[in-house]
Amino acid sequence: MKDLKRRGLKGENLIMGIMDGLPGLESAFTEAFPNTSVQRCVVHKLRNIAAKLSRKIRKSFVSTTPSASFMPAPMKKLKNAFMPGKMPGRK
Repeated sequence: MKDLKRRGLKGENLIMGIMDGLPGLESAFTEAFPNTSVQRCVVHKLRNIAAKLSRKIRKSFVSTTPSASFMPAPMKKLKNAFMPGKMPGRK
């Protein structure tokens, strides 16, 4: 971030930084541009979720995510698409 500032990025009109979840990136960004907000990249977030799912539900999750990532409430649609009724492991 310091290199970007050195090369001329002032950040005066910078509103938001979208991060991929790398450790330290968010803190470096907010240090360099304190008046901006930070958001986690939806694609990276969904990939991280998919990596933790069992194979049984991962296929449904992945096939549902492209359209769901642009919805106001994507997690509700995803949950209903591949887990109607109950969450796994809950009674």
